Amino acid sequence: MESIKINKDMKVMHIYARSTKKIVIPKKVLDQLPKNKILGLCASIQHSDQLLEIQKQIPGSIIGGQTLGCRTEQANRLKNKVGAFFFIGTGHFHPIKIALNNKKQVYCYDPESETLEILPEHIVKEYEDMRMRQLTGFLHAKNVGILVTVKTGQHQLQKAKELAARKDKQYYLFAVDTMDQQRLVDFNFIEVWVNTACNRISDRKPHFVEIDDIFEMEKNPCA
Repeated sequence: MESIKINKDMKVMHIYARSTKKIVIPKKVLDQLPKNKILGLCASIQHSDQLLEIQKQIPGSIIGGQTLGCRTEQANRLKNKVGAFFFIGTGHFHPIKIALNNKKQVYCYDPESETLEILPEHIVKEYEDMRMRQLTGFLHAKNVGILVTVKTGQHQLQKAKELAARKDKQYYLFAVDTMDQQRLVDFNFIEVWVNTACNRISDRKPHFVEIDDIFEMEKNPCA
């Protein structure tokens, strides 16, 4: 197998875009929260610096931390300590990942509109059903393409090589810098694409599957 050069020399500058709005949760929202569950507090980066103050407003809650749409480690570590999650941010993109990884209700508070919503179960189920469809497609496929990004911070080259070394299917490694999914149709012999980059690339795509989902399925076949 030829070596794949990862671009470790790329200069990266992170700029934190914090919200200047002080979050004070209205009483009408606090009254909607469950009284018999410990809540895990998570937020998008715009509001994560206010979690300590938010915790003071929700007695008994536990701080998780910042959550990304693709990374929920801060929420995952609370999985066995809380009964539900309280997410501060806008939209469903981030809390969907919390729900998928932790199998618990997520109360979504939008600090701009000051409204509360429980993440709809049907949305979570749609993602779970798609994940099962993706894994089934992988199990039945004979020719599998493994996508590896050469960008710093997103590549999982070792996992890709581990999968590619198996003898159960014909595996092909594709290294990319900028992923143009329209170009993948040029390789029409590939039945399923295994994604090793940002794990939300596979959202709602039946012919994609996450490499971590494959390993998790094999570790817990009955889950």
